[in-house]
Amino acid sequence: MTPRTLLLFLLAALVVGRHFQAQSVWGIQGVIGAERGVPRSTIDAIRDGRSDGIPPEDLQIVEFTRQLLRKNRVDEALAQAVMARLGADRYVQLTTCIGYYAMLAMTVNGVELEPNPKHEALEV
Repeated sequence: MTPRTLLLFLLAALVVGRHFQAQSVWGIQGVIGAERGVPRSTIDAIRDGRSDGIPPEDLQIVEFTRQLLRKNRVDEALAQAVMARLGADRYVQLTTCIGYYAMLAMTVNGVELEPNPKHEALEV
């Protein structure tokens, strides 16, 4: 898997952590994102539920993830664009990544796992 593909999955994980208000998921993904070059403006926009400040190629993945989480579906035009960009295998990997982090977020919330105090906390 290329570093760029990993970055896309990281963006999806950040959106999932924010969606579920999962402090541990958000915190560690924020640290990893910063280490791997995700712009602070992108992390802040995801945290705040905004789209401004996110580069278009990253916004596509953010919106894909948001739609899947909010509507349990993705609009056809966006799904087709992501499929064309990633190909079938990576498209499935992306949706699986979103599902994995959703499960992880629900688990850490369900057991009330305390986040690392060194990581950024979400306001919930």
